[in-house]
Amino acid sequence: MAQFFKGQTPWNKGTKGSQIAWNKGRGKKAIANCLNCNVSFKYKPNKYHPVRLYCSRECYQNDKNVHTRLSSISSLGVEKIKRGEVIYPPRGGENHWNWKGGISDIKHLMRRSLAWRGWRRLIFERDNYTCRDCGKSGGYLEPHHIIPLRETLSRAYEINNGITLCRPCHMKTMGKEKSFEAKYLQMVNTCN
Repeated sequence: MAQFFKGQTPWNKGTKGSQIAWNKGRGKKAIANCLNCNVSFKYKPNKYHPVRLYCSRECYQNDKNVHTRLSSISSLGVEKIKRGEVIYPPRGGENHWNWKGGISDIKHLMRRSLAWRGWRRLIFERDNYTCRDCGKSGGYLEPHHIIPLRETLSRAYEINNGITLCRPCHMKTMGKEKSFEAKYLQMVNTCN
């Protein structure tokens, strides 16, 4: 319970009777006709169910044409898209709220591609999901480019340019790729 000090007033002082519960008086009721029994009924629309088609669950379950009706209603949106009347504008690329003008560099774009995932999987399978430097099996493994991407992008997806390393061994190579290049190339060539 909060403690009040001299000179402070509670947040609800003088609001007696004017407070409304969170679930009272929100939204207005709408009137619709049931598709099964054709009876008029009232309902409260909300953001999850803005339109109701049936007055009860029994009517929904008893309606024999429920699937054909619902599919025809949902196909209206598909028909609008086919005609070029887009319901919502696309949110990708320049239309996304966080678009900064295409600032992703080539390495990040490559690492999101399917070719990268395939290359990574082939490297891991060739090395049997084992770090080639310390021999640790499993855990957090990373594919390492023996000849770094900053030197040449043409060998980015070559299997002989990759080796499996665990995170600590990969961190040892950061900034010192040239000193490890001959060792890792020899490991890869003896594997093949």
